[in-house]
Amino acid sequence: NFYLGVDQTIVDSDVENMQALREICDDMDISLHQVIAYGETALYKQGDGLSLLPSSSAEITTFGEFSEGELEQILTLMEENANEINDFTEKIIKRYYLRGLRNRLVLGRAKPKPECVALGSHLRILPNGDVPICLYDS
Repeated sequence: NFYLGVDQTIVDSDVENMQALREICDDMDISLHQVIAYGETALYKQGDGLSLLPSSSAEITTFGEFSEGELEQILTLMEENANEINDFTEKIIKRYYLRGLRNRLVLGRAKPKPECVALGSHLRILPNGDVPICLYDS
């Protein structure tokens, strides 16, 4: 089996393109996975011992500046897209992610607050061969 999807990492200049990309992907029956870009992650920084852990789990910085209205627009579009996911498990996971994202970006609440599962859930290998463990710590 072969799975094809499009990942869109949203920065402040992408808000106006979100719906257009959704329509293009829908027309071609391709899944669209949208995420809001973090301001910084240790994943792409050089140096050992770098920590970008937020001081509180409700504190997330985005790449670019978003007004509260833009965040509402982005999250609403992402939630509408999640409601159209056919796979039940994928839909539940996406809704959970979006609830936590809305809580943190709009409401300043750190809920839900799951345990980190980075070591057991996925593996990334960077082009230089590095295997990062966490988005926040190197």
